[in-house]
Amino acid sequence: MRKRWESILRSVPHAPGVYEFKDETGRPLYIGKAVDLQDRVRQYVSQTDSRAAMVRRLMKRAQDLSFIVTDSEYDALVLEANLIKQFRPHYNVMLKDDKSFPYVKLTREKFPRVLLTRTWVADKGSYWGPFTNVRAVRSTLKFVAGLFNVRTCSLEIDGKKRYPKPCLDYHLKLCSAPCVGYVSADDYRAQCDALAKFYSGSYADVQAALNKRMKLASEQLRYEQAARYRDLLRSLEKVIHKSHVVAGRGVDADALGFAASGDALMVLLLQVRDGRLIGDREFALANEAERTREELLADFVKLYYFHPTNVPPEIILPFMPAEWELLTRFINEKKGSAVKLIVPKRGRKRELAELAATNAAERLRAHLVLAPKSREPGNAARIIAEVLNMERPPRRIEGYDISNIQGRQASGAMVVFIDGRPQPASYRLFNIKLKQTPDDFAMMREVLRRRLLRMLTDDKWAEVPDLILLDGGKGQLSSVLSVRDGLMEDPSFSTEQRESLELLRIAALAKREETLVSKDNGGFTEVKLDETNPGLSLLIAVRDEAHRFCLKQHRARRQKAAVHSLLDEIPGVGPVRRKRLLKQFGSLEKMREAGVDEIAQLPGVSLALAQRVYATLLEDAFVEIAVEEATFRRRMRLRPVEPDVEE
Repeated sequence: MRKRWESILRSVPHAPGVYEFKDETGRPLYIGKAVDLQDRVRQYVSQTDSRAAMVRRLMKRAQDLSFIVTDSEYDALVLEANLIKQFRPHYNVMLKDDKSFPYVKLTREKFPRVLLTRTWVADKGSYWGPFTNVRAVRSTLKFVAGLFNVRTCSLEIDGKKRYPKPCLDYHLKLCSAPCVGYVSADDYRAQCDALAKFYSGSYADVQAALNKRMKLASEQLRYEQAARYRDLLRSLEKVIHKSHVVAGRGVDADALGFAASGDALMVLLLQVRDGRLIGDREFALANEAERTREELLADFVKLYYFHPTNVPPEIILPFMPAEWELLTRFINEKKGSAVKLIVPKRGRKRELAELAATNAAERLRAHLVLAPKSREPGNAARIIAEVLNMERPPRRIEGYDISNIQGRQASGAMVVFIDGRPQPASYRLFNIKLKQTPDDFAMMREVLRRRLLRMLTDDKWAEVPDLILLDGGKGQLSSVLSVRDGLMEDPSFSTEQRESLELLRIAALAKREETLVSKDNGGFTEVKLDETNPGLSLLIAVRDEAHRFCLKQHRARRQKAAVHSLLDEIPGVGPVRRKRLLKQFGSLEKMREAGVDEIAQLPGVSLALAQRVYATLLEDAFVEIAVEEATFRRRMRLRPVEPDVEE
């Protein structure tokens, strides 16, 4: 075989082109391009001992080589992209299976229809994609089609043949029924244009066009059509309101985030249109080819933008890819207009690049947790044991968290994970008995003291956790360790009981940097685990589950207490008036929705008292909103960016 490769190598010219390693059946295993084909192929054939593991595996399977000479390196790049998409070789990992990814297509017909397709065809239709979440695309497609009343059926409508009656979609207000002539060709085309601009992220253009159509319909006394445009504008405003502003107005760009761990890769693409984040797409890939990150990013850009579908004027990259000039020329020729590939150094575009990178790392970490290797029993626990210098992997992990607002209705929660899986039946709740002061350290000490005392004295709580995880940092951990140390010095407990406390391992996980804090004989130790580490993923899952469970209990306590205590805090509202208010409105939320005028209509409630009641309810609502917003920001980890303000 060695002699055969040397013979093949002598036939390869010194010229730019594309080479293909093939197996015994003739199927391509790897396709690459080169400025000098012979020099590039020689790197695979020679230096057997020093070759990368991937090259050794490839050459072990490869039985033949073919090549195509091109006029230039750019022609080789275009040909390579075509061949990879056609043959999908095993070792060409970047988007090798993108033909299975769906596109949204708006057909080019007299009365176009919008549909989901997995095949990109060079016709005159409009495409958006590829998307990676099929279920989300289907759901969004139904919503958007219904929003703009664009048909999704397969009927052939030429404007001449009329069907006797519309289908159910028309009655559900999901289609404007062009099949029976309920909408003119011009109006229907306007609906399709709005849908196309919506998918392209041009919300401002859609609003302006719909507003113009609404006014025109009103002037022509077509009030039903004007009302339809009005409702459409209102629905569109709700969608725009929910999108995040992450860049200046007028910014249309794709931001790519790149993360790698071993041979696992994650590329996250954030779509920004008119400064708003309208969506994201993730691509979990494998780097079996063991190529540099610059080469991998170049391959992704080359193959993702192979079809010029909704390509923005700017592509924001985390670092400079290989073959930057060739890539720029390749994309510009595909789109037919200028596209910039930039690596921003400062400003909002830099913040956008960092946002994409952060989320790519998070998605990769989540992907690795769900990967087969990460799902092996005890894999994450073994990593935790190594980091904390534990004698054996922790089987039972208990997570703790505290929730309160200025000390009111304070709650503590204990969640239990066994073998890496939550055990809801073992969850426990603690109503904090401490005085109503916002002291999280003291509240956590109370919860852990009650838990450890019950572990020592109550058979129902006797199971000793292998690891206790706190939501916090060094201060929180130090505070809780003092509780354990105090119980160990208590002479009322036996030597056996104190030994169980001594073996108990306690650690804390700080939110900001996901730093694991522990203490041993050498003092406090802080370890920042890799974001793709399965051990860290398990600890984060325990911490977040404790927070969720605790917040749920805290809300329940607040709602229960609010009915009895919130109204009692208002001067002038006694037992009789409180009972009358609750009987009339049923809940504080409905009372708040009713407003001052309706509250003042109750017997015995003056206008001034109604204003005091409403003000108290409104203040309480603001507190609840603050909790919701803090929780949302914590989960999304998305820092808002204010939109540009025009002079």
